[in-house]
Amino acid sequence: MPRIDAVYQKYKDKGFVVIGVCTELESNRAKVEKILADKKVAWPTLFTGDESYEAQAKNPYVTQYGFGPWVKLLFDKQGRLRQLQVEPHDLEEAVQKLLEE
Repeated sequence: MPRIDAVYQKYKDKGFVVIGVCTELESNRAKVEKILADKKVAWPTLFTGDESYEAQAKNPYVTQYGFGPWVKLLFDKQGRLRQLQVEPHDLEEAVQKLLEE
């Protein structure tokens, strides 16, 4: 997350937004929130609220976008998915290109 945070801090005032989506089971939410707080994650995180692995497998985030641990999606200003699974070392260049459009 340090690379993502560095890019976020550098470009957030230019319109770059990070939103975390946590597909961890709801019963683990407190643990995840503590990790996010300990790491000082600066962006909001959406919890899917799944109570079981069966529910998680049917979750639209998982089925439509293939969400799992550390999936990184890049959307443009119009909300269109532009890049699936952008790697942290490629993130800054990808963000720069989209912000220039």
